[in-house]
Amino acid sequence: MILLSGMILVFGLAMASISVYTFMLNLFTWTVVTYFASCVLITFSCQLFLTRSFKKISWSFYSFLGLVCFFIPLFGIIITLSIVGFMSVFYTKTHPFADRVDETINLDEILPFSASYGAGGVPLHLLRENASTAERSKALYTLRKTSLSNINSLIYKLLPDSSDEMRLLAFNILEGQEDSITKRIHSIVSMLENDSLSNQKMATCQKDLAMLYWEFIYNHLISPELEELILDKAISYALSALEVLTTDATLWVLLGKIYKYAQQYQLAESAFQKAISFHISPAQVLPYMAEIKYKTHDYQAIKQYLNLSDTLLDIPQIASVKIFWDKN
Repeated sequence: MILLSGMILVFGLAMASISVYTFMLNLFTWTVVTYFASCVLITFSCQLFLTRSFKKISWSFYSFLGLVCFFIPLFGIIITLSIVGFMSVFYTKTHPFADRVDETINLDEILPFSASYGAGGVPLHLLRENASTAERSKALYTLRKTSLSNINSLIYKLLPDSSDEMRLLAFNILEGQEDSITKRIHSIVSMLENDSLSNQKMATCQKDLAMLYWEFIYNHLISPELEELILDKAISYALSALEVLTTDATLWVLLGKIYKYAQQYQLAESAFQKAISFHISPAQVLPYMAEIKYKTHDYQAIKQYLNLSDTLLDIPQIASVKIFWDKN
């Protein structure tokens, strides 16, 4: 394409030279004809040269270049070539990945759409770096029906991706969630600095902070290096809140989840037992207690926990697990 553009440009400049020669011979008709042909050739050469980088330049822009060439004799050619040269240099400096110009994510193209695979096929398409950006964006959009924690665990794997578009999209999604939680934490911490807060209100704020720090971990919004620090904060705020909210079943469940994640299984099971004693729905804690027994290889206790409530059969994700253990 560049070679063809260069050849046409040479012919155009040759025609311009001929037009100058005919002008010196007072052959004005031939001067106009040859100069017009020169402008057309030069404009066409510029169009071929710019197309390699700029895929969507309007035809009116090339018409403008042609008119500049024709109505500003000789100097118009210099101006036109300068404009094209400037555009080429500008593009090269600001868009080093010119081969990806057509892979920019366009939401109009991916929403709505019908994917040919379900959520199970998302990781295969999303993490395949040789797939197009549009196809990978569709895979990411398919995750909308899954839990946020599953989405973020995959998005984290896109942060070192070779595609600028996917890497920036992943970063923006995670950053938006982090900023939202961080702002809520700062707001609650500011409230705690108020000395006039009652013990009940202060405990409620501490419970909210424990939930927010747990949200960082559960939704995979922090790096592994910071997990221990965030876990300690979540446990600390939860225990402080429990000094006042001693019968808050949801707070005991939260503490049980945090301890389970920290692999402190005995403390987690005790917290879940406390939640049950304060009349929380067994379906909210029995699956976690069964999971603890699975991790500690107490398989008989798994069946006992899963059989404590028939309401577990109403939870699709748990029902199949309960049926499996009932048969074994």
